[in-house]
Amino acid sequence: MKKIILLFIFFLGAKSFAQTNGITYQAVILNPNGVKTSDLNNSNLPLASKDICMLFKFVDEYSNVEYQEVVKTKTDPYGMVNLVIGTGTQTSGYAISFDEISWDSLNKSLVVGINVTGDCTSFTEISNQPFSSVPFAYSSIKAFNVTGVVAIENGGTNATTVLGAKTNLGLANVDNTTDLNKPISDASKLALNLKEDAINKSTDGSFASNSDVKFPTEKATKTYVDASTSPNSLALNNEISRATTAENTIATNLVSESERATLAETTLTTNLTAEVNRATTAEVTKEDAVNKSTDGTLISNSDVKFPTEKATKMYVDANIATSNSITQTLLDAKAPLESPTFTGTPFAPTPTAGTATTQIATTNFVTSAIADMSANTSTNFVDLTTNQTIAGTKIFTSDATINGVTVGRGKFNENSNTAVGLGALETNAGYANTGIGRGTLALNDSGNGNTTLGYIALSKNVSGGDNVSIGGSSLLNNITGSQNTAIGNRADVSFDGITNSVAIGANAIVTASNTIQLGSDGSGSYTAVTNVNTSAIITATGYKIPSGTAGQYLMANGSVSAGAAVVMEIADEFNLTESVVTFSLSQTPSANSKVKMYVNGIRISNSAYSWTETTLTYIPANNGSYSLSANDRIQFDYFINE
Repeated sequence: MKKIILLFIFFLGAKSFAQTNGITYQAVILNPNGVKTSDLNNSNLPLASKDICMLFKFVDEYSNVEYQEVVKTKTDPYGMVNLVIGTGTQTSGYAISFDEISWDSLNKSLVVGINVTGDCTSFTEISNQPFSSVPFAYSSIKAFNVTGVVAIENGGTNATTVLGAKTNLGLANVDNTTDLNKPISDASKLALNLKEDAINKSTDGSFASNSDVKFPTEKATKTYVDASTSPNSLALNNEISRATTAENTIATNLVSESERATLAETTLTTNLTAEVNRATTAEVTKEDAVNKSTDGTLISNSDVKFPTEKATKMYVDANIATSNSITQTLLDAKAPLESPTFTGTPFAPTPTAGTATTQIATTNFVTSAIADMSANTSTNFVDLTTNQTIAGTKIFTSDATINGVTVGRGKFNENSNTAVGLGALETNAGYANTGIGRGTLALNDSGNGNTTLGYIALSKNVSGGDNVSIGGSSLLNNITGSQNTAIGNRADVSFDGITNSVAIGANAIVTASNTIQLGSDGSGSYTAVTNVNTSAIITATGYKIPSGTAGQYLMANGSVSAGAAVVMEIADEFNLTESVVTFSLSQTPSANSKVKMYVNGIRISNSAYSWTETTLTYIPANNGSYSLSANDRIQFDYFINE
């Protein structure tokens, strides 16, 4: 923005307005957004007739802000501002005013910022330049008493005449040439060559000149565009309406066609799948045609090939033709293969002793087997219907079930686990676990080192380890917690995740990690344990009751005191203006406090006064019959409970 806002700035020495000192500032402000037309983009037009804010900041050689002010102004029709630095509103700086700026110090910098919206809230820095020359007016204020000829190196002219000063300062070529005849710099020429002449601005909304030099205003451009587009608006609107209706119809038809096609494709896919499944099933039940054999000798002896009727007939006929004649009489003398009936005394080969196949057992085989079994009944035969003593070691390679009770190692048969009871360690994959009782550690997966005894004790544990659960339904809530011990029916943790806790007693429920619960808390149908007896000394780092507070104390009888009362010392003082015997204390003394009375700095006897709540009565008879009078100074010291 710095490059497009500021065209030029220059200073014109010091100036005075009604005793107000300042530095003249002049600049041309360019429009940061430019002005766009249909065929022209003027990015260098001045920001004309616009309310803006300028920020001026003098920074000393240590980068500290010495003086800062904001000036609210308005550009002229040519985008120019003319103002005086030092007349704005000071917003910062350690100098209390513009007049207090120290011009005889080391070099300064002048920072210039601009706000083109006119709200003076934020500024864009457009200049940050050294300000090494001291304004002449301020130098003259410092040098008003200089006399004589001042050397050039000291800021003078080293001359006493104008002609001499021009010669000494190299100003011999300075003359009174008019502004019109003065030459301008190449930089100024280049900047001016890039500008549009204001005379070329056109307000003609018809663009009748058709010029490449003139540029139209916004109003002229809008007039031309509106006039060009209005005749076609009706036709354009009609075409838009027709196209919109057609597009909506096409969209509706496309949705219907898409739904129909999707339904048809689904039906086709279902039918094709059914046909593929039917064909696959049919193919499985068919013989491959390549395996059909016409060889009447069946020489391949194959279990894959199948002979034709002709081949089968040829083979059978050939074998019958070469065999002996078979008569019905001979056939009747033969036993059928299915359920044969033997007559006479049939003989068969005797199987080897101990054979356990489908081979026919002969009389000899059976007799030998019975004799061998009878001879070894006491050591090898287990009679399940009579009492019997069985000696020796019996080894089972898997869990055994006796009357519905499983005895073994649980799932995976890991040798460090022990499972006794139906469902005990049923899904276990851990090690060193012991479960005794129906469903103990039934869901345990990766938990290790758990010991449980009782009906469904620790039955929901999955990954918790090193837990001990003794009692029916104990530690039922434990799933992932570890190092918990529960002894007693339904002794448990209140929720999963508690670790290193102990619950002892029926329905003893521990509610936090690293804690011990002795007995039931009285929930459900259980009675709370109200007293714990021991003859031993209990040592602990602290004692706590659920409803206790920091200000209470545990008493020897087990009760809790409300805590010691906070006391405050009060001193009431009275300067008497008359003789009195009754005083009003500012507070009610504590019942355990003694009120002390002083007369003119001397404490008197406790019997010389009495009090009830805030009323104190002086008794002269008990104080040597001394009557209080004007100018006596009376003081009462006592304590109250806060």
